[in-house]
Amino acid sequence: MGGLGRERARRIIQARPLKNWDDLKKIEGFSDTLVNDLREAGATINPSREDRAA
Repeated sequence: MGGLGRERARRIIQARPLKNWDDLKKIEGFSDTLVNDLREAGATINPSREDRAA
């Protein structure tokens, strides 16, 4: 996805599991504007397998 880059992608991976968009905003480098742009571009946040099974 454009706009992320390796460092931001690494931060997402380290912060998993993300349950909602607010969790993403808590990660360094993820402003409200960036998160909104990602949402508008079609990005999704999916719960982990364990959360889906609950």
